[in-house]
Amino acid sequence: MRTRRTITLLCLLSAGCATAGASTEAGSTLTLTRPDGSPVVCTKPPSAWLDSQEGVGVASAVPDLVQLLTATSKPGSKTLDTVVRDAPTKEALAVLDYRLCLEYGDGTLTRDIYTQWLLDLRPQAYQAVKGLAGR
Repeated sequence: MRTRRTITLLCLLSAGCATAGASTEAGSTLTLTRPDGSPVVCTKPPSAWLDSQEGVGVASAVPDLVQLLTATSKPGSKTLDTVVRDAPTKEALAVLDYRLCLEYGDGTLTRDIYTQWLLDLRPQAYQAVKGLAGR
């Protein structure tokens, strides 16, 4: 029960967990139920970000990123480089958060991998993208 609340809280606090709900408004939420019965609350980024060329590109890169995250026990610089290459802006990272939240919600990503994304790789990716924007 504590783990379920922790993951739900992480998703609520995370700016990028997203939703596939019927609403197109940014910030709308969707509660998914994982195969193990635990809920996952995702928050949608703005539709303009999802529908942009960059957002569509991120969506098409998600299967490869999921495979990379799943195949790597501890994501390193290669994983981070791949994330930043495929999602080089904060808007693209928000779309990636959305897509990965959906992957976690449907059971494609394990709790450990998704938690690693939220707590380790995601903050590093936002920091790297912030550095790119400053150039």
